[in-house]
Parts: sequence; structure tokens; C-alpha cells
Amino acid sequence: MNFIGLLIHKLQGELFNVLDELIGPLSAHITHSLNQPVTGADDSVEHAETKRAYLTLLTNVMSSDLHDIFISDIRRNK
Repeated sequence: MNFIGLLIHKLQGELFNVLDELIGPLSAHITHSLNQPVTGADDSVEHAETKRAYLTLLTNVMSSDLHDIFISDIRRNK
């Protein structure tokens, strides 16, 4: 997710179509991962890092004015 955030910052509008296809499956995978029970200290750290990285990615999307990916036709058609 950190790499995708860097690409968003660098490429912005050129990355819209790729990000439009990627955000749905990525969000589903992250949501599934974050809904798993935390069983130990390592899981707790991983859970917090995943949540932080996901929120950073969403912040990058919003600050790069690519928020239209959240309401695109791709999501409505699936």
C-alpha cells in the first residue's frame, strides 16, 4: 500500500484507471484481514500497521483528487 501511495503522489491522474480497478479488491482484502481476530502481540502490531497503511493510502487518494474512484461505474456494475 505504501508503494501505491507513492505512485499516486507521483502519477496522480495517469493512475486513475489502474487505481479504479485496484481499489475494490484491495479494500475487500484489507477489510477481511482487519476483521480477523488478533491472537498475539505480533498480530496486534501487524493489525495496527495494516490499518495505518490503509488510512494513509485513502488519505493519498483524497489529497490527490482521485476520490472519484470510490463512486466510479466499475463499482456499481459489479
